[in-house]
Order: sequence, then structure tokens, then C-alpha cells
Amino acid sequence: MVQCDSDGQHPIEYIPFLLNKARNQHLDLTIGSRFVRGDASETRTGRSSTTTLRVLGGQLVRLWLRLFFRGLNVSDPTSGFRVYSSSALDLLATVMPDEYPEPESIALIHIHGLSIGESKVIMSPRYGGKSSLTGMASQARFMLKVFLALLVLFLGGTPRGRLLETAEMAKKNRYQLQAKPMIKYY
Repeated sequence: MVQCDSDGQHPIEYIPFLLNKARNQHLDLTIGSRFVRGDASETRTGRSSTTTLRVLGGQLVRLWLRLFFRGLNVSDPTSGFRVYSSSALDLLATVMPDEYPEPESIALIHIHGLSIGESKVIMSPRYGGKSSLTGMASQARFMLKVFLALLVLFLGGTPRGRLLETAEMAKKNRYQLQAKPMIKYY
């Protein structure tokens, strides 16, 4: 499954490259990254598609992931441009967080021994829409929420066995799972 934002930042022409990388390297999560090093012909760093504050926030989240989860090194942990395997979808169908799920989903996939990789993507500036992280208060709330969620996972607040059991149950019942309606009618 491919995930991308609809604000124009995630160039859809990269989808075949992400899918090929996921397939060829047997990755469960492939992240389209602004900051991973690409080939020598690429000169842009990816920072032109984001703000300095977001770059710093992303680097802090990257540090937390590295500190809390041995061997986990993701250069763009807040990127929403991703490809998921069916194994990752089975897991995340039952434990995916509601808000700002990107860093937490990386940790959950890592905890369960699934594979994660990144591919260089040159993102575009936002063409439309408004970020949900506008203003210092919302950005501070995001950072606090992500830190606490990663800390709880690190401390074992969500038992690994229960998550594995839930993921196995979801896998067995994959076609019986019903999506929650996005719109409520009154």
C-alpha cells in the first residue's frame, strides 16, 4: 500500500521507485525521505521543501528513535510518503496511533522485527492545504506527544506479546476487518 499526502509535497512520480525498492529489498516499510543520501548527481538536500523548525523537530524525533530502539536509524521519521507491506499493514491495522502516527509506526514496525528502509525523494513545497502543525503550541504538543508515545513503547507500556497476538489475529481476519466510517451522519 502506498501512502502519500494530497498537498503536493509527495511527488507521485517516485511511487514506482519506492515500490521497486520495497519489493527488491523485501522491506515492510519503505519511507520516501527528504534527507537520506541519494546518488552523487543529486545536489538538493530536501530542506527546501520544509521549514527549519520542522527539520530540527524531525532530527529530535530521529534522535529519540535511535536512543530508545537499538539499531533504528531513520533520516526522515516524520515523512508520510511510504510504502507498506501486507505484514506491516496487518500489524498497524490494530495498533496504529490516531494522531501523528509516523514516528510511532516506525517504532512499532521495528519492535516487531519487520524491515524498514528509505529511498531518496526530492519533495516539493506544499501546493495547497494547511499543515496541522501550524504555530508553536501545536508543534510543542506534537513533540511532547511523540516523545511520550516513544517512551511508553520503549518502557514496554504496550506489551510486545499482546501486540504480536493482535497483529496475528488481524492477519487471520484481514478480510473481515471493517473500516470505521470517516463521516458520521446525524
